[in-house]
Amino acid sequence: MSRCRSFLLCMIFLLCILSPTIPASPTRTVPSQLVYRDLVKPSNIPKGHNDTVICVYPISGQYGLLPRLVYYITLVLGIVGRYQRWLVMGALASALSYAGATAIHMLALPTSRTPVFDLDILAAWAVLTTGCLAFAALVHWSSALRHSEGRIVIILWGALVGIGCITGRSLLLDVHSDAEPACRSSAGDLLTSRSELASPKFNCTYKCFDAKSPMRQTNEVTAIPTNQLLGTYANLGVVLLVPILAAAQKALTFNLTPHTPSQACTSLVMVYVNSSLNLRLSQSTYNAACESWYGGYILLFHYARKARFKLGVKKRLVTLIVFPLIFLDLLFDLTAAPLFIANIIFNELNLLKTDLPMEEGYSSVGQWSPIVSAVLVLIASLINRFVSWWKTKKQLGKRPPPEKEETQFATPLCQRFPLTSAGYFGMQENGVVIQKLAPQETLRIDPEIELKPSPPAHIRERSFM
Repeated sequence: MSRCRSFLLCMIFLLCILSPTIPASPTRTVPSQLVYRDLVKPSNIPKGHNDTVICVYPISGQYGLLPRLVYYITLVLGIVGRYQRWLVMGALASALSYAGATAIHMLALPTSRTPVFDLDILAAWAVLTTGCLAFAALVHWSSALRHSEGRIVIILWGALVGIGCITGRSLLLDVHSDAEPACRSSAGDLLTSRSELASPKFNCTYKCFDAKSPMRQTNEVTAIPTNQLLGTYANLGVVLLVPILAAAQKALTFNLTPHTPSQACTSLVMVYVNSSLNLRLSQSTYNAACESWYGGYILLFHYARKARFKLGVKKRLVTLIVFPLIFLDLLFDLTAAPLFIANIIFNELNLLKTDLPMEEGYSSVGQWSPIVSAVLVLIASLINRFVSWWKTKKQLGKRPPPEKEETQFATPLCQRFPLTSAGYFGMQENGVVIQKLAPQETLRIDPEIELKPSPPAHIRERSFM
């Protein structure tokens, strides 16, 4: 027994000595227990300490740079298209559908609120605010839309985009989402995605990596430095209300006419503020003033200014309401185009300078498919325009030339109904014949028949049997 015990002890001793030289078997690269970092709110971050991250969902492909550029171009074509209705309607069909889908997406984002901030809110905000200001510009500056029956569609579209902007403004307040201390490797590399946890150099993780959203996948969560996101829209709360105010004012006041006050302002002034007893005369004067640009604004301001000094609490109250509405009408009428351009530049600078993560690259289908869709819509409008032109040309080709028609009617009646020696063959003629006014004679006289000269003008009544 002693020998067996000694042999076992020797074997154990040899194994203990040789074990460091034996190659280790494959093990898991992910640590068995990851250290979760506690959430740190931005208000609790010490000054000068920027080593924090915030979890975000990257920008979707449909809100990439290329789809946004196509959207801006189609809106510009819709505004400056003037009298080319076929071009305006084709461009607006692409722009309105893109912005409408974006507004519905913005309305659906609050239902999936998670600790992870969705960067689609920023891109959708750029699309919707541009649509709000384009809506104001379309109402006042699009000549093709002015004579179109689809103006009510533009009004409803403006209301939808305005509601989407209001929702987006509330979601932008979540840019100050909870931040977490940065998880770095021993070499200083930052942990940015869940897939990097497979590397053995990271022994920590973020709580936001476990967040779930019905509209996003868990592996889409990306960690970025906090200072990369904060500060873009944080201190611009008042400025961001301008596009919302423009769309809401144009949609709610039913402003469908260019360079004139809205129907709501006109009705309030004419019914409650105007001191004239002859309403029909005042309406005729207003219609005449609207024939020139901004003439309606001047007349309504004149009516409201005169009524402000009249007695009556009701008129004063209505005047206090009407004055700001008329002022906003005139302000957005004058500044719609400059605000439209400034909004595009402002939003694109905020999106591009921060180098926010994108879900798809420029070569992905999500980036270039909206371009193809917009081009196909414009091609369809061009084909429709060509077909209409071809049909009109064919109809004009079937008609006789104007010269032949004039020659046919200029031919004397006697040549179409020949005369013989027996008399005239024709129908009864009644009418006044004034000489020296007609370039050709009204009746052909046979030389064998002698007739007395007719007076300068008289009524002839002859019946030929």
